[in-house]
Amino acid sequence: MSNALNSLGASPEKPVRHKLIFDEAKSLLLARFAAFLLEPKAGDHMERDVAQSLDMIAAARCATGKARTEVAKASELATRVHGGTAQPTNLLRALRTLLARF
Repeated sequence: MSNALNSLGASPEKPVRHKLIFDEAKSLLLARFAAFLLEPKAGDHMERDVAQSLDMIAAARCATGKARTEVAKASELATRVHGGTAQPTNLLRALRTLLARF
């Protein structure tokens, strides 16, 4: 997109001025999560995989420096999943469904 903006304008000598802001840390952490989803999963390790997914999502959200409450909730939920004390939630059901497909 940046290259396209650089070549726009009345003539090639007049690019459209712009700034590109890219959150590298969040992108890297979400890419790791995507790679994790693509790894083969053993069905008997579902809860461990769900907890690891929650940890990865929390790390990506934490990288933005915002959403501290969401990060704390996701980390707490991951701890409860690790300990086997997590109550069913929509997020846990969605993660289990997602992980079961891979």
